[in-house]
Amino acid sequence: MAVIDLSMPLRDNFKLLPNLPRVLISDYFNFDFTAPLYESPCKGCTITMLSMPDHSGTHIDAPIHFIPGGKDISQIPPDYLIGEAILIDVSSKGFDKPLTINLFKDYIEKQDIRINKNDIVLIRCSIKKWYEEGFYKVKSLTSEVADYLIDKEVRAVGVDSISVDCLDDRRRPVHLKLLEREILIIEGLINLDKIDKKRFQFIALPLPLVSASGSPTRAIAII
Repeated sequence: MAVIDLSMPLRDNFKLLPNLPRVLISDYFNFDFTAPLYESPCKGCTITMLSMPDHSGTHIDAPIHFIPGGKDISQIPPDYLIGEAILIDVSSKGFDKPLTINLFKDYIEKQDIRINKNDIVLIRCSIKKWYEEGFYKVKSLTSEVADYLIDKEVRAVGVDSISVDCLDDRRRPVHLKLLEREILIIEGLINLDKIDKKRFQFIALPLPLVSASGSPTRAIAII
């Protein structure tokens, strides 16, 4: 058994998008401050203060992210993103080309992929890495691909890009269609190129943040 970490590290000053606040990680208690509160051999403790948007790094979108009155992330069952997953690698399409339904079906056929009901579908959209030139221009899924995945009754869709939608499409059709049907979205995955099996187990657990529209997650593939 191999476990592949699909989550990007969250560091102080990390910023997902220019219009979002940065991640802040700072000392709240440190060893020097707390040492007098304890007795030897204890040398004190540290506690860290975190401040970040709920869509920082590798994260899960809850329905309320785009659907008024939709479920928040705390209302998602903890086992919802534990299950069988498949990987579809469409990265050869080019980072600046959207994934059309014809392209998607072609990749599925060439890679001999079968999408089953309740599958968690991971899509490798580009060979671009985080912060590489052109990464923020990576184009993701089109509306017709969302329709196709809805028809297949998948449980969740994950991508290695910032968004399941092409960022220049301000209608956000993929978000709207998937989240309206409570098909969860995982964005910002990494290391999808390290998965060498068509089927594997996937785990991504959100924090139960009441009223939040999403949550950072530690996503893993178990091969």
